[in-house]
Formats: sequence, C-alpha cells, structure tokens
Amino acid sequence: MGNKVLQRIIEEVHKAKYFSFTVDSTPDISHVDELSFTIRYVSEEGKPLERFLKFVPIRGHGAEDLAGQAIKTFQELEINLKNCRGQSFDSAANMPGKYSGLQARIKEINPLAEYIPCAGHSLNLVGVASLKCCLKAVKFFDVLQAIYAFGVLSTNRWGVIVRGVTPADWQRLLTLKTLSTTR
Repeated sequence: MGNKVLQRIIEEVHKAKYFSFTVDSTPDISHVDELSFTIRYVSEEGKPLERFLKFVPIRGHGAEDLAGQAIKTFQELEINLKNCRGQSFDSAANMPGKYSGLQARIKEINPLAEYIPCAGHSLNLVGVASLKCCLKAVKFFDVLQAIYAFGVLSTNRWGVIVRGVTPADWQRLLTLKTLSTTR
C-alpha cells in the first residue's frame, strides 16, 4: 500500500513538473539516523501540496554524504532534479553552505533550485534563544524535563503522569516527548 501511495505522489509530481523539497535528518526510535524527504508541488487543480516521500538511513552527516543520498534518492524515485525550483533545510553547517554544503551541491546540478532556510527550524531556534534570557522559563522547562526523565523510567510512573496531565479523551492523541534544543 505504501508503494502505491508513493507511486501516486511521484505521478503527481511528474504532472506538476516543478517542485521543491525539504530534507532533514533525525534518529528514529532504534537510534538509526534517517534522512526524511518531503516534496512540495502544485496539483493540476492549482492546489499547493506537501507530501512525505520516504525515510532513508544515513551514515554520514557531511554535505557530500547528504548530497549523494539526496541525488540517489531522487534518481531511484525517477524525479528529475533539473525540475527542482526550491530546496529547504535547517541551518546546520553541512546544509546551507554556499560553497560546499548540500545547497551548493544541488545547485551544481540545477542552478534554479533556490535555497530557503527552513522557517520552522528558524522559529524554533529563535524561541529557544529567547527563552534562555528568562531564568524562570529556563527553570520551568528544566523541571518539566526532570519530570519526564523520572516518569519515562517506569511504566507505572509514566501512566500516572499521562493520566495526570491529559484529559481521558486526549490520551490516545497526545504523546509526551523529551525537550529538544531545536524543537
């Protein structure tokens, strides 16, 4: 079923011709680092669409490794990078580098693939930086992280925390997560 959905998305991208993409790496629950691929395009009806394509396990975080994997993935999906008009990712040094980052390597293939910093990552970084200037906010999030760390070590404690902070009808919809420096 997943392959059918992916094939349908690829068909839509071919009809749209032009697209932009976002890649981001993150470790999954089993600590395998994966590169996520998301693509944006406009449907035949003129509706802007954003679709997740796939996760690809990666080993290296260098621009050369990431570019190689991105190029290989688009080739495997039969999506032509010459039709790319935008690329977006976080501001890690290996990504937007003008001369040797992922951005530059994609621009070598297609100079029309304009780089735009990921607004979501940028907003998160601004939020994190702004909270650091407020000692009460720092302490508040430190306490939340300590509660999370204490609860996650025991299924019984975890149950008490989840039942205590979420209404019963929301418990299946919400998931408590550890704090992140960028999210």
